[in-house]
Amino acid sequence: MSGENVLTLLVVLTLIFPTDCQDQRNVTAEPGQDVVLPCRAAGNKRLIAVQWSRSDLGSDYVLRYRDERLDEENQNPSFRTRVALLDGAVKDGDVSLVLKNLTASDTGAYECGVAQREAGEANANMKLISTIYLQVAPPPPPGNPEESRNTGSRNLHLGLIVSVLLVVVLIVAASVLVLTCREPNS
Repeated sequence: MSGENVLTLLVVLTLIFPTDCQDQRNVTAEPGQDVVLPCRAAGNKRLIAVQWSRSDLGSDYVLRYRDERLDEENQNPSFRTRVALLDGAVKDGDVSLVLKNLTASDTGAYECGVAQREAGEANANMKLISTIYLQVAPPPPPGNPEESRNTGSRNLHLGLIVSVLLVVVLIVAASVLVLTCREPNS
């Protein structure tokens, strides 16, 4: 297999099977609602700290939990009374964030990081576990229910068509790679 074919195969495999264990999700909610942004740390290590942040907040964070309590020292003031961990504390590695009374300014990418340590380890570095993309948007205006049903149906059909085309492209790419690998060298 030539170097170019190996590189192409690695790019395709990286796109299909990401190598990191970071979880990425999209969450949509309406203003005024409460939302839970999920995050789970590995259960077999001791949890030292949890930090929820947004890159647009600079050094401020959304929530920090360490020494078995919430730390408000550099917490962004807009989140101070509106965030908590799901059960008020860490239980069985669940470090999900509850964000209350959403506003449009809450839209953004939330990152969940944890610092954990196994018995005998000296250091615990913060590791990014998940990124949640939160979109806070008002509900669509009331309208013709038949029209919204048709729009949803069109979107579903478009999604199916794109999915089928993607599968066909992947099969063709894999076939080309297999055929290229089987050609005898000149």
